[in-house]
Amino acid sequence: MSEDWWNDRCKEWPGARKIKDKPVANVDLMERVFGTVHISGAEGWTAQQGEEYLDTMHLNQNDDPVVEESRQIPLTQNVDLDDAESWQIPPTQSNVGNGLSSSSKSRAGRKRSRSVQSREVVAEVLRDSAQSRDKILAHKNQLIESHPELSCCQLRAMEVLHSLPAIRMWSPLYKASIQHLKKDISNRQTFLYYKDDENKILYLEFATGQSRDA
Repeated sequence: MSEDWWNDRCKEWPGARKIKDKPVANVDLMERVFGTVHISGAEGWTAQQGEEYLDTMHLNQNDDPVVEESRQIPLTQNVDLDDAESWQIPPTQSNVGNGLSSSSKSRAGRKRSRSVQSREVVAEVLRDSAQSRDKILAHKNQLIESHPELSCCQLRAMEVLHSLPAIRMWSPLYKASIQHLKKDISNRQTFLYYKDDENKILYLEFATGQSRDA
């Protein structure tokens, strides 16, 4: 979507800015499905006027011309009521000159109504996606806060240990470090606390009593 389109959505609903900064999944698919939908105020309606005003316009434009014409059609009855010619419809100004105009207005009203509905569907999908993502992230953060071991798991500690270039795999220090990190969560927390590789190695040497040069 263009920057102007996003600015309009953010004015209508502030939560749309989250979706703009972190796009939802399948946005390309929605772009292909609804990308051709265009809403214009050139036909006498703008989004600021609301749906109720649009419905009123739609009803006024979609007055059934057949009903109006039927009120102006005089019925002449011949002797035989079953005769098709007993119903005579004289030409009137309404059904001769204005038929095409009424039909065009009706189609334009239906098209405008479908466009508004399509835009509302897209906005609803975006709102639901943003709310669902926020709930998932909040639940994930709550789990991590209530279970510190999830952030200091053995797998994470082993990945960091394996990434240290100064410790040879299966060296005495490497094997002792594995046992040390598996033993207790506080050991893993202390190990992962150090930000640089050198301090991590110095901690493992101190905790295990093994040297990297052994």
